[in-house]
Amino acid sequence: MVRNPSNNRSTVRVKVALTWAIFIGSWGALRFADLSPRLQDVFFLVAAIDAISIYFIRCEACHDPLVSLQPEKLSSLWRVMAPPKRCPKCGKERV
Repeated sequence: MVRNPSNNRSTVRVKVALTWAIFIGSWGALRFADLSPRLQDVFFLVAAIDAISIYFIRCEACHDPLVSLQPEKLSSLWRVMAPPKRCPKCGKERV
């Protein structure tokens, strides 16, 4: 499959949505399903890895992380759940 270079669609929102879907699914399985202790450990591990993976989603142009670990750059939870349409560092418009 050849990608059209004029159609530079951002994958940031897809990555964020997928990350949140996996986390909510794992949390729901832990909270509402009657699981064996081994399966509970597996779902907890999946949720923990997924919660950390949000820190590795970056802008395609400048590679600035979506969520910063620096205290002066901490953003609101809403910004993490719904990233802005324009990158705050490089100004790239996400389509």
